[in-house]
Amino acid sequence: MALSDAALDVGPLLACPGATLAPGLSCEVLGGALAAPRDVCVTRDGAIYVTEMGSGAIVRLDGDRFVAVATGLMAPIGLREAADGALLVGEEAARSVSLVDRSTGARTLLAGDLGAVTYLALDASGAVYASSFDNLGPFGTGRVTRIDPVTREATRFATGLNVPEGLFVDASGALFVAEWQSPSSVRRFAPGGGTVGTSTVVTTDLSNVYGLLPDGAGGFFVGDHAGRVLRQRADATSEVVIDRIGRPGGMARTADGALLIAEFVDFGARGRLLRVTGLR
Repeated sequence: MALSDAALDVGPLLACPGATLAPGLSCEVLGGALAAPRDVCVTRDGAIYVTEMGSGAIVRLDGDRFVAVATGLMAPIGLREAADGALLVGEEAARSVSLVDRSTGARTLLAGDLGAVTYLALDASGAVYASSFDNLGPFGTGRVTRIDPVTREATRFATGLNVPEGLFVDASGALFVAEWQSPSSVRRFAPGGGTVGTSTVVTTDLSNVYGLLPDGAGGFFVGDHAGRVLRQRADATSEVVIDRIGRPGGMARTADGALLIAEFVDFGARGRLLRVTGLR
């Protein structure tokens, strides 16, 4: 169940109104209202950054408020930290991935002409993976592109996807990617990538997935349009972590194990950054 704009326009809160949580968990809202936040990134120095699709900006959490780091972006979604400490941002409308200087906000193009870019991931070598698609239909126009961190060469790694969104690469080099378009699912591609026909579906019964994040224990968190975040464990059992929120976008973990969720209602509406604690 999505929350109304009125419920979101309340500034800093001590709890997450309207949400239900798994036993033993608690939730709070960090900072004030955001303009359609789509992803969150915790950098190695502990700083928290969020992409605002609604305002075309990257913001940083500064105490109980957000401050702009970079502006003028074209529908920014995916956000990660590069090996050199710069921010990596995927811009859906610009169809590109860029590096952003955290001090100046200056952007340097890493790769373009990728399609409508959604989320980003990195592997152990520092290579960047970008989900993108050409249109919402027909099915199969989505792909994941691998961008070499040194040469910046962009090659298609996984193809035939139905609007790919959140993704990550595990320690073995396998790619996990969420498909937004129904029938929404999470797929696993073996190291080296391939086509949808060579992948394995590891989660189904989802409603338009956005965020996907490894849980650090062989499982992952996944958020969908039903307004919930689920945790699928390594043994394939699952549980609902939080429910009855807006649309959960990208997620990140803090050093103390808390789960951060970029929650939005619509692409131009207000949203919030949620912090869920008590996870094990």
